[in-house]
Amino acid sequence: MKDLKTGTRGDRFGSVPVPSASTRKISILMAALAAVHAGKLTLDQKVTIESKYQDNDSGTFQHLTPGFSITLRDAMVMMIIVSDNTCTGIVVDRVGLGEIQRWCESIGMTGTTHRFGIRRSSAATTRSSR
Repeated sequence: MKDLKTGTRGDRFGSVPVPSASTRKISILMAALAAVHAGKLTLDQKVTIESKYQDNDSGTFQHLTPGFSITLRDAMVMMIIVSDNTCTGIVVDRVGLGEIQRWCESIGMTGTTHRFGIRRSSAATTRSSR
């Protein structure tokens, strides 16, 4: 935490690395919006829901028949409002892990490391191996 008026900082175990879980989706969203602002992506571009993104255990798109398209904006919305990991994987691939990492570092998130788009779930892995 930082007091913007005084510059005073405070934390509780702030230097201890921890998994970010779905909170990482905020920096993914912000990096995606930065790419839109820079003209590298557009909110209305189509993205296809592919089965390779559906091997997860969060959100609704994992349960739908692959092959349909939505806009990047809709993928970003679903990533945030229902924590949809299918959409998260798509957004990460469109933006790029390196670009997401650069965005985090550019705003001072130097202790944050984005290592993957989405992780496969053990339940989803079990389903896909049947």
